[in-house]
Amino acid sequence: MRILSVDDGLENRIIITKFLQNLFEVEDAVNAIEAIQKAKREKYDLILMDISLDGVIDGRTAAKEIRKICGYKDIPIIAITGYAFLTDREELFREGFNGFLAKPYCKEQLIEIVEQHLKIK
Repeated sequence: MRILSVDDGLENRIIITKFLQNLFEVEDAVNAIEAIQKAKREKYDLILMDISLDGVIDGRTAAKEIRKICGYKDIPIIAITGYAFLTDREELFREGFNGFLAKPYCKEQLIEIVEQHLKIK
């Protein structure tokens, strides 16, 4: 299964790849524009989206744009963010995110949410 990890922080991209590399094929994008371009060219089974991306487009907008791409309407998009308040989580679900993972997180939490949304185990 293929996962797209979208995060502007190099360390975060490295951590996600290391945590998931033995279980899934992981590709990354450094910003929202690259994520949208990759989603147009490739098919991913799940997207991990940082909400506070640097640049013109944030993670919320990128997720909305990816949802418009053919084949991505029902693909799980998991919000990864430092905003961990209940109201933030509820707002992200209303905006179309399928899951939520608060930073910092551990390897087991990341694997659990990915497997849950990919219906593994």
